[in-house]
Amino acid sequence: MIRIGTVLAMVALAGCGKATHTDDEIARGKQALVASLDSWKNKEPVETLKSRPESIEFSEDLRKANELIEYTILATETADSKVVSFRTKLSIKDKKGKTTEREFLYSVDFRTPLRVFRDPYN
Repeated sequence: MIRIGTVLAMVALAGCGKATHTDDEIARGKQALVASLDSWKNKEPVETLKSRPESIEFSEDLRKANELIEYTILATETADSKVVSFRTKLSIKDKKGKTTEREFLYSVDFRTPLRVFRDPYN
């Protein structure tokens, strides 16, 4: 007879595995993020992303009030099975002309259309 505690421990551990994404999913997510950030940097309308062969939805609140000067993708995070995330450093200029550098976590959701969004808590 197996003890209930042992069974519960086994069930708990089964959910603790690290989610993985294929290299193709990671590359596809990175491509969507780069396209989104390049579009912002080049001051293209958001509709440009929606008209791509693989439509991208990028509703970026920072884009409304800031100009993107430069960006660097620092790291890839694949722990969440639903999205691939990228730690990204942005150099942005506000409407007053002040430039700042900040780090953000952008995630890509693979539903159609692809959704690129910024984690508001990170």
